[in-house]
Amino acid sequence: MAGIIVLLLDELLQKGYGLGSGTSLFIATNICSIILWQCFSPRSVPSSEGPEFEGCVIALFHFLLTKPNKLNALYEAFFRAYAPNMSNLIATVLVGLLVNVFQVSKNRIVWDDDPLPFFRRNNRKRIASCDQTNFLR
Repeated sequence: MAGIIVLLLDELLQKGYGLGSGTSLFIATNICSIILWQCFSPRSVPSSEGPEFEGCVIALFHFLLTKPNKLNALYEAFFRAYAPNMSNLIATVLVGLLVNVFQVSKNRIVWDDDPLPFFRRNNRKRIASCDQTNFLR
């Protein structure tokens, strides 16, 4: 159902009620909200040492303020396996920067004398297939 709503909103944006195709904008907004929630979530998750914050940035500062061994606190904030951690955040930022570098670079793939920019995809087909997959479950 959400895929159908996104497709309808995309049609509205393409008809002139917005700026270009909105599908990529909707996907990027959803991904950004997930990343921000996993960074700054104040919810607590259970662990072997008691409840801890789910957000990796909040957990980092909480560990540094509450644990006497600061090196152990940094290690736990960067490598905890049961919740988002700082190494996941750093890897996400690095991959995002790498994709942006390739996206804006002047290097292009030439195929049949038609330069194709990197990472060109048809979002409509991808959303329709995801919506069908979720419907069949």
